[in-house]
Amino acid sequence: MRGIRDGIVAGMLFTYFRCAICLIAGVFLPFAGVLAASNAIDRGEVIEITSARAIASSAEQVPDLSDAKWRAVPLPLVNAWKNGFGSAQWYRMPIDIQPPHDIYGIYLWRYSMNAAVYFNGQFLGDGGSFAEPMARNWNRPLYVTIPPALWRASDNEITVRLVQYPGFGFFGSTLIGPDKVLRKRYEQQVFLQNDLTRIASTLTFGAGLFLFALWMRRRRDRMYLWFSLAMFAWTVYSINLFVRDLVLPARPWWVLVHASIDWWVVLLTLFYHRLYAMKRAWVERVLLAFAVVTTCVYLATDLTDLPRIASRWHGGAILAVAYLASVVIWQVRVSPHRDRWFHLLGLLALLAGAAHDWLFQLGAFSDWWRGSFHFSHFTVPLFMLAITWHLTGRFITALNEQERFNVELEQRVASATRELADRYGELQAMRDASSRTEERERIYRDLHDDVGAKLLSLIYRSNDGPQADLARSALQDLRDVVSRSHAEGLQLEEALADWRSECAQRLEGANCRLDWHQDSELPATTMTSMQVTHLGRILREAVSNAIRHAQPKVVTVSVLYRAPDLILDVRDDGAHSDVAQWRTGRGLANMQKRAGEMGGAIEWRALEPHGCGLLCRIPLTLAS
Repeated sequence: MRGIRDGIVAGMLFTYFRCAICLIAGVFLPFAGVLAASNAIDRGEVIEITSARAIASSAEQVPDLSDAKWRAVPLPLVNAWKNGFGSAQWYRMPIDIQPPHDIYGIYLWRYSMNAAVYFNGQFLGDGGSFAEPMARNWNRPLYVTIPPALWRASDNEITVRLVQYPGFGFFGSTLIGPDKVLRKRYEQQVFLQNDLTRIASTLTFGAGLFLFALWMRRRRDRMYLWFSLAMFAWTVYSINLFVRDLVLPARPWWVLVHASIDWWVVLLTLFYHRLYAMKRAWVERVLLAFAVVTTCVYLATDLTDLPRIASRWHGGAILAVAYLASVVIWQVRVSPHRDRWFHLLGLLALLAGAAHDWLFQLGAFSDWWRGSFHFSHFTVPLFMLAITWHLTGRFITALNEQERFNVELEQRVASATRELADRYGELQAMRDASSRTEERERIYRDLHDDVGAKLLSLIYRSNDGPQADLARSALQDLRDVVSRSHAEGLQLEEALADWRSECAQRLEGANCRLDWHQDSELPATTMTSMQVTHLGRILREAVSNAIRHAQPKVVTVSVLYRAPDLILDVRDDGAHSDVAQWRTGRGLANMQKRAGEMGGAIEWRALEPHGCGLLCRIPLTLAS
């Protein structure tokens, strides 16, 4: 039952991951295209402000507009820190448009770390707390609307307060335009950069928990452990894109975020080595050393230099992804299985996304900013959820195989149990038979030593011929029981010799002669114990009847073989009544019954001029 329950749960999660992948891919791709198109083309009355006057100031209110430190700067400003503005700036952007009839909005599509927007000196909104830990808006756009009452006939101005961490600052161009246009663009950007990333991170973390649970059930499969830890590391890194308010200060959080991406690559490499059963301990040691060293470097680096140092070190993580791609390329060459092609294409997508984001963070190609975003936060979750789907499928296959093996094992155990029970029954039967045989042997010994001795004494002491003959017959019966009732069988020639000797002895005691005939080429076969006993008793009863009722002078016994029957022909020359007038007594009935048990038959006939004949036929199976 537990195996069936696990299979049902695994199947449900398998479907869940498939739907999650389809959801992300189906939502991300169309919105990515729409957002890129909307950011690349201005619509209607949207105005992009590409220059401003800036001043370095940590004041919470707008600095004196007549201060000579205000200077013109182009927008976007990739790194305000490098341009000597410090960690806090104010930006003034005059706009030359007539007061509109519609509601207008101001859209800051990229800035770091937090900003507040003013229009004609009036506060409109901000991105959250400016105190430490500061609200994190480096990947979150800001949108505010302008109340119609704030518009002046001319000389309107947008003022922005920007606060950043040392080494992190950038400020994009500012868009102003109708609310119905800019709000839609803002909502698309938030969904793509923040909401969709949150969904992907949640799914990735859930998949990591699931694989970690699989590893807990199958400790020997370390690849589940390494891949689940890789998913946890990526979750930490991706949280940085959508979480605005943290409880940690800036420096430990940034150390954790940058270290997690390096550890993610190392853990992913450990997973692939286990997946393909590769033993490259030196590569793993180098990568582990790389992750440890980068973490120590981040811990020892001042917050001002951390972005620059971390961006350089992340180049090593990109090289590790390239190494994984080369590993899978080799695996495809060895065995071009469909799954390996899937892994290769996924790793190439990761490599392309990582290279794009790396250059993006370094500030290269600043004109990409408006139509671009971090690709890895979509390619990596899609890839890792797809791998989870694949691993879940492997697990379900293994579970099904285990269930099938368990069923086969149960069947084999049941069969072995039945066979063992049969063997035990046979053994018990053999023990019972052995016990019965031993008991019979004891009885036979007692009969032979006690009753046999008394019958022999009776024979020697009897002067009456019939009485002596009866005693001899009883003694012979006793000998048959003792010697043959438990025997496996007797050769035909040996049985005939015993019968001939017995008949001669009995007839001699009755003053009668035995005339014995048997075929010279009787078959060399073994008679069963039943055949030996029954034929001997039939012959003995025939001789006894002749002696008792006919007083013959000669008894003739002929033994013939007419395939497939053995024929016993007994004749005497005594005086008999008409055979047709005979009444079947116990002796004749016993003879008929014995012949019937052997599959044969007996018939009696009168002989001319006098005498009686008995003809017994039984089928004789020849030994092969």
